[in-house]
Amino acid sequence: MTYGIHVQATKPQNPIVGDVYFDQVSSQLLVWDSKQWIPFAVNSQLDYVLMLDDERDFDDIDYKRFGIPTRTHLATTVEHAKRDVMQYGLPKVIFFDHDLGKDQPDATKFMWWLIDQHLDEQLDLRKLECVVVHSANPVGADRLVKLWEGFRDTEGIMAPVHRIWPGVFE
Repeated sequence: MTYGIHVQATKPQNPIVGDVYFDQVSSQLLVWDSKQWIPFAVNSQLDYVLMLDDERDFDDIDYKRFGIPTRTHLATTVEHAKRDVMQYGLPKVIFFDHDLGKDQPDATKFMWWLIDQHLDEQLDLRKLECVVVHSANPVGADRLVKLWEGFRDTEGIMAPVHRIWPGVFE
C-alpha cells in the first residue's frame, strides 16, 4: 500500500494535524502534530519500541530478556507518543500504561489515534508486531486490551496484545 502526501510550499496559517510543508531555511519537511512543527520521517518503520508511561523510566530494564530492541522511546503523554510516531514511523512494539498523570488524557486516546490513522490509511498497523499493556489500573488495562482485540479482529491485524503487570520490569 502506498501513501501519498501533499507538501505545501508555504507554512499554513491554520494547520491541522498531519499538514506537511517544506521549510526552505532548514531544507526539511515538517509536519504539524497539533501543537508544533516537527521533522517529517521519510523512512518507514524503524526498529524501535515505544513505551507510553508517565512514571517508569525503563532505564534499568534488560531489554534483551524481553526480546525488545534496545532502541526504545519513552513517551510520557499522548501528544508525545503521537509526535514520536509521526517523526520516526510506526514502532515494532508499543507498551501502554493506561493512566498518564493528572490533567492528561489516558492511553486509550493514543490507541484510538493509531486506529484512526490506520483507517485513514496514514499508518499501516499490520506492520506492528505486538501491543503490550502494562498498567496497574485493571479496569483501564482491560479497556485497552478489549479495544485492541476488537480492532485487530475486525481489521485482520496480526499483532497480539499482551497484558503484563508493571512489576515485571522491576
